[in-house]
Amino acid sequence: MRKLAVFLIVLFILIPTPLAAEEDILYANLRLSQGQKIPLHLNNATSYIVTSVTGGENIIAVIYNNGEPVVVINKGMLAYGKIFQPEDCFITLSSDGSVAFDINIQLMPYTEGLMVLPSSLNMKVGDSVQMSALLKGKPVDVEYIVPSIVSNDNGKITALLEGEGFIQAIYYSWEGNTLVSHASHIPIIITK
Repeated sequence: MRKLAVFLIVLFILIPTPLAAEEDILYANLRLSQGQKIPLHLNNATSYIVTSVTGGENIIAVIYNNGEPVVVINKGMLAYGKIFQPEDCFITLSSDGSVAFDINIQLMPYTEGLMVLPSSLNMKVGDSVQMSALLKGKPVDVEYIVPSIVSNDNGKITALLEGEGFIQAIYYSWEGNTLVSHASHIPIIITK
């Protein structure tokens, strides 16, 4: 089966930290084939997580780290994501046909030390759970970034729909003159 050509209008991968401007990656008007590997030139000394995805409703994007899929984005939704170090890191894109599309994938550096309780969730639709967080053993307030299957209200997570995903908790702290983000992924399973 011949490869279909995909015309990528914009693939924009942003690492939003004060020191990462030179690491921002912007591909514009890039012509590629289905499954072609696009290298991601990130700081190998830093671990990353995906914080948000916009666009890409008609594609599947997969980020690989050392040949292992670490992020899967299916039709604009984060279907799978884990913390990864970008050694030999690349992204592949596939689509149903020859199309033009936009996708914006936002990555954030990950710093160890943030613990969110509970560390995983098994809920039923309509349930809610109160969450707490510790940073290096001390209570902190966090920003919860949640998938569409749950709602977020002042640290209380409420299930709306059935499905699997994750909750991502982020806390920001100043270390000297640098704003550092601390993040944790929380697996979640919601049933009826």
